[in-house]
Amino acid sequence: EIGTPAQQSSGPETPAQPPAIDFASESRPTNERGEAMSDLDLLNQILSDYQEARATTSSGEIRAYKTEAEEVAAMEAQQKAAEPVKDLSELVRAGVIKAVPAAPPGKKFAIDPKTHKVVLVNL
Repeated sequence: EIGTPAQQSSGPETPAQPPAIDFASESRPTNERGEAMSDLDLLNQILSDYQEARATTSSGEIRAYKTEAEEVAAMEAQQKAAEPVKDLSELVRAGVIKAVPAAPPGKKFAIDPKTHKVVLVNL
C-alpha cells in the first residue's frame, strides 16, 4: 500500500523561513547592555544581517545552465543580490519584517545612501 497523503513524503523537507519580525510585538531582542533594542537599532541589525545573507547566497556557486538566457538571468539576480538595500519596503516584500515601524512624529525611517544604515529623517 502506498499510504495516505499524510503518510507520503514528497522528498526532503526544506527549512521553514523564520517568521517576519513584528515591531508591535512585546518581545524584543536586547543589546549588549541587556536593554531592549530601539526600533532604529533593531532595523539596522536586521538590515545588516539581511544584506550579509543576500550577498553570500549562491556566491561562488558553480552551475551548468541549460540555456544562455538562464545563465544571464542567474547572473543578473546575483548582481542584484550584491547591491545594497535602498528602501525598507524591500525588507517587507522579502518577508523579513511585517511592516516598517512607526517613526516619531515628524520623522520617518530611511536608508542613508552613503552609509547604508537606517536613519531617522525629517518628513
